[in-house]
Amino acid sequence: MVSPLIDLTLAWQIAGTYVDYLQHRGQFSPDNLIETGIYYGLFLLVDLGAALIAFALERGEDRKLLWWLALQRFGYRQMMYYVVLKSVMTAISGPVVGWGKLTRKATVSAR
Repeated sequence: MVSPLIDLTLAWQIAGTYVDYLQHRGQFSPDNLIETGIYYGLFLLVDLGAALIAFALERGEDRKLLWWLALQRFGYRQMMYYVVLKSVMTAISGPVVGWGKLTRKATVSAR
């Protein structure tokens, strides 16, 4: 649930820095953007560390899959944010969803 906030913070900071640059070209300082970039980099390192620990615990995994982590971070994970947000909203406000019940009809004949 925290990952989307980190990505939104980075996007917000980039947009805000661009607006500051347009408004104050002579007095512009990218310090806030640099600080946010450092924190985002640390966040990505923690993400990579968690992936490395997961690969270390699973002995038979192919280590070449770690190269896909960046693509997963910026592509697939954005879709998963939507799924998590939708699931949480359904859990908070939605109806109780059960497993459903299959009615037995006994229509199969044994030969």
